[in-house]
Amino acid sequence: MTDTLQLLKQITTGYSVFEPDQVLTEKQLNSLSDYFDDQTRLTRLFGLGVGIAAGLRVTVQENQVIVTKGVGLTTDGDLLYLAQDTVFDRIQPYDASKPKYAPFYIENTMITVYELLPHSPETPDGTSLKDFSFPTGTSLNTLVALLLMESYEKDDDLCSGTDCDNLGKDRLNTPRLLLVDQSALKTLQPDIPTPHQAFSQLDDVTVDRVTIPTNLSTLSELAQRYRTTCNTIHDRLVAALGKIYPNCSAFISDIFPSDPAPTWVTKLNNLRNRTFGGNNSFGIQYYYDFLKDVAETYTQFRDRLWDDQTWCCPNPDSFPKHLLLGNLIPGEDPEVNRFGFYPSPITSSTIDHLNQAKFLLQTLNALIENFQVPAAGTAIRITPSLFEDQPLADRAIPYYYAPNGRFPIHSAWNYQLHQRRRDEYNYSYHASSYRAKGGAASPLTTQLGRFSFFRIEGHLGQPVTAAIAAIEQEIAARNLPFTVRTVLLGSERSRVVKKPGIRYTDLHRFHYVLRRDAFHQLDEVGKFSDRLKKMVDANVGQESNASTLRQAAEQSNNVLLGKVTTSRTKLNRSYSSYVADASWKTDLSDTLRTAGEYKFNLSDVVKTEFTTPFDSILSQTHLQWLDWLDDLIKRKDEKADDKLLFKNFVADHTAIEHFGGVVRGGTFILVHDSSQTVVADFMLPYYWEDVVEEEAEDLTWTKPTIRPDWIIENGVKVIPSLSTVFTDKITGFKREFEPIWEEKLNLQKNYFDVFKQSVTLMSDVVQKDYLKIFQDSVTLTSNVITKRTMDKVGVNFADPLLGVKVSETELNRQKVDILRQKAQQPDLPADQRKLFEQQAKDAEVLLARSIQDTTNYISTTGVDVSGNSEGLQAMLTVSDSMKSITQADTLKGVQDNLVGLQKQTKNTGLKVTLGNLLR
Repeated sequence: MTDTLQLLKQITTGYSVFEPDQVLTEKQLNSLSDYFDDQTRLTRLFGLGVGIAAGLRVTVQENQVIVTKGVGLTTDGDLLYLAQDTVFDRIQPYDASKPKYAPFYIENTMITVYELLPHSPETPDGTSLKDFSFPTGTSLNTLVALLLMESYEKDDDLCSGTDCDNLGKDRLNTPRLLLVDQSALKTLQPDIPTPHQAFSQLDDVTVDRVTIPTNLSTLSELAQRYRTTCNTIHDRLVAALGKIYPNCSAFISDIFPSDPAPTWVTKLNNLRNRTFGGNNSFGIQYYYDFLKDVAETYTQFRDRLWDDQTWCCPNPDSFPKHLLLGNLIPGEDPEVNRFGFYPSPITSSTIDHLNQAKFLLQTLNALIENFQVPAAGTAIRITPSLFEDQPLADRAIPYYYAPNGRFPIHSAWNYQLHQRRRDEYNYSYHASSYRAKGGAASPLTTQLGRFSFFRIEGHLGQPVTAAIAAIEQEIAARNLPFTVRTVLLGSERSRVVKKPGIRYTDLHRFHYVLRRDAFHQLDEVGKFSDRLKKMVDANVGQESNASTLRQAAEQSNNVLLGKVTTSRTKLNRSYSSYVADASWKTDLSDTLRTAGEYKFNLSDVVKTEFTTPFDSILSQTHLQWLDWLDDLIKRKDEKADDKLLFKNFVADHTAIEHFGGVVRGGTFILVHDSSQTVVADFMLPYYWEDVVEEEAEDLTWTKPTIRPDWIIENGVKVIPSLSTVFTDKITGFKREFEPIWEEKLNLQKNYFDVFKQSVTLMSDVVQKDYLKIFQDSVTLTSNVITKRTMDKVGVNFADPLLGVKVSETELNRQKVDILRQKAQQPDLPADQRKLFEQQAKDAEVLLARSIQDTTNYISTTGVDVSGNSEGLQAMLTVSDSMKSITQADTLKGVQDNLVGLQKQTKNTGLKVTLGNLLR
């Protein structure tokens, strides 16, 4: 039994150079053929590639095996091919009598091999497939086809007695189609260390998201969410990194002479257990980002291996004489048990994939070597980048990678830039440290159209107000297409950092309108007060208490003007200043009280013609609205502040996620704690508009000119007091009627003397009682006629309720008089005259009710009506008011009521007074 030839077992490195007339030996001649044969085979092996280049597909049809045309190369440099589709319909054993091929032997025992013979009517060797009986457990379904180059030397040894011209050996190379069982492929299917093969041996590393629930309110809770996810990613990475070198050393040993995984795992463990272990949460989001970067780089490295079948320098012993063509009856995957084509790097179209994969492995090494926890208080910078739908290498280098380590990160970041020797063109937070060029040297001044993401870095650990101010300043200065907001990671609403400091809404504008209205009303109050004081000074000279009235007016005016000035100053402020100083309420209350007392104290001599500034500000309720608006604004702000609590914010914005920056058109979220320090950041993929306005500079509105100053200053008249008027009238009345009454009184006196003598004989007790009753009757009668010098009706009554009833009666009388005067105007249209006349009639009815109400009150409460009493003053007002009633039925109704009251009342003085009034 001969051995199969493996010609590349011993490579001929030289050959003989012939000289003229040289006698050649077999070695010299064979060296020439051996050299060129070896070079041809080596060129195929190392220059072209090995495996099945095309075709050679096997199918079974109707007891025939068909192999398509195709070509392939073995690792011994043999070219195996079929020039056309070939049909094989017979089979025979391929046993140990054939040249020995080492892969067919396992521990010196040959595996079962069958040979398929092509269809040939002339040489019907073997047995037809349909008649061939396979051993138990073997069938066409379990067999694999392989194409063998049967190579051996045949020595016929035909030397004769005279010469050995036929002494040479024959080197035979015969392709054969063989079948072997799938269970016997161990020695026929070697490990082929291509990148593609390594891909299938490496783990897939997925990166979990950090989901943010709606109940987070502390930094420790947030950090734990990240820590849990990071631990999962860490474990996956450690397991995956350890498999790289054992499966890829054949093509990465030039950049990593030894396995780098132990060093990587040590550093990763230190980060997890030391840097971010325990309760350390500072920068944990960047630790998560770092693990994402490592996982993404690993995945990109693994993906680059997938479509690269390049095999650099195959081992000639791998499959020196055979090519596996696949299962005789293929299953779902026709590539099972079939060699592919493994091109040489010289001819491979995917060799750049392998080079990029190696670069990515160096990137992964640089990531692990250069990661560092960012320091607090660094400068805030915004770097244009791309979002995560683009490869990591095309994005900006994050600032959590040290720029000047043993393996500079910028030199291992982008494969294309590295190939062009343009590593300095990588965008980065640390771009200035490696003297960046191009757009990377000044990223925000060059065109930003191609950038879909902006890294924002340096804010961690800074005061949130300073951080947001710096970012907003950069946004405004560079016209950047995103916005920034702040959110509190905590539950104290008072610690929320609002941007702006006040949310200026329409409620604030309405609040300003009310404050401005009060501001101008107070101005009118001041003007009216000063005007009233001057009118009092000029018109109370005839009053008995003129000095007191002038002093009261001056004192009230001075106090009121001071209060008005203080109140106006505090109302004429921005809303923030207004809220900060609540003393305006006390000042305004004092102003209202002073204005009321001012007018009340002068009511004896003041007649109101129409509503005055005092009346307007005292009667209106708009000033109360300020407190209500303050409450509405406060509650609205509290609701808005609640939305800025992290847990509520997450509930409202479920798209929140951390990416180390923000997408174009998105919202960057600074998360701060209760100490107002930035502890984390997130982003929203949309623009979260802050619809509220910043506090406006309140306009200094000009007072409308609709109300002329004359109306403001002339709402009252200073007139003589009722006391003065009554005194004048009573004096004249006495001067005219006193002689008559004197005569009547004398008659009464004489009558009394006669009457006194007639009752002398009566008992003292009876006499004295009767005398007292008669004297009271005379006195009351005199008082009704002569004692009408009293103070103004309804003012300063000891009995306030009586004063109110008297005032109401007087006001109703004035109303009747005014309406009657208007109805008597000569140029008044008929319809208006009729209207005023009707209103006057209605007013008389109200006056009649007031008169009855007042007299009923005096009767039921027993008010004294003698002398200069309040009761007498009230009845004088009743007497004057009855003169204003002109309607007969109304007047009769009042008189009937008073007659009935006179009969029923137990008030003796009222009975006498009513008798005189009704006479």
